[in-house]
Amino acid sequence: MAGRTKKFRGKQSPEAKGRARSKESHHELGLSLEGRLKLFFRRNRVVLWAGSIFSFCILLSILAYSMFLESGASLNLRIFTARATSLILSLFSIPTEVKGTIVSSSDFSIDVVTECIGVVPMLIFASAVLAYPSKIKQKLAGIGLSIVSIYLLNLVRTVSLFYLGAAYPDLFKTAHLVVWQALIILFTVILWLFWLEKIVKEGCN
Repeated sequence: MAGRTKKFRGKQSPEAKGRARSKESHHELGLSLEGRLKLFFRRNRVVLWAGSIFSFCILLSILAYSMFLESGASLNLRIFTARATSLILSLFSIPTEVKGTIVSSSDFSIDVVTECIGVVPMLIFASAVLAYPSKIKQKLAGIGLSIVSIYLLNLVRTVSLFYLGAAYPDLFKTAHLVVWQALIILFTVILWLFWLEKIVKEGCN
């Protein structure tokens, strides 16, 4: 059989790509430190820019969070969460009483602190959304989605922790400090991936 030479139209063959990479490697070896740094920044400018925006947003989030802790909005949201928690518990025939941010029954009580609202994961999520290259509408949709979803999840958290504390007090500390902390982190990551896949990528198609 006669040998055939494969032709690659519109794309480089693997051999050509290998030669190109080899030339680039030899070229890099001949560059000065300044030249290598410029080449590195040029090749990774998108990632570096996104990382810079994310870091800047995190710094702003820390400042905003410290101001939020000292504001009346924090206390009002805690009180609202305590009342919402009590209302949901009443739907499951668990009578409770609310005094400010404290939800209590005859067997157990919890104080709804700022961490129970989910502000920190909301701020981290918003920072990641703002850092990712996407349209403004997509960013706003992602931030709105995170505020609603993370707050509702934290409401489930306070309800479940109250039930565990009243019915199974030995499990309360582990559920509070380990299980729910991990679940909040996992949910935030999954939510970001959902936003990326369903809102950003499908929105560009």
